[in-house]
Amino acid sequence: LPCFFIKIYTHFLQNVHTLLKRHYLYIFLKVNSYITIILWLFSKIRLYFFSKSTIQKK
Repeated sequence: LPCFFIKIYTHFLQNVHTLLKRHYLYIFLKVNSYITIILWLFSKIRLYFFSKSTIQKK
């Protein structure tokens, strides 16, 4: 009987581990995409302000 419980427990732990890994990967990808979008927007805004400032200088 204890052996049976140990089997279930290890199986459960493995499942939890894979779930957590998947979850962390998902979170990581989401955060990564958000960072990419923010950086892209930031570069656009910077370009916009840079072009405005150069136009004003001329």
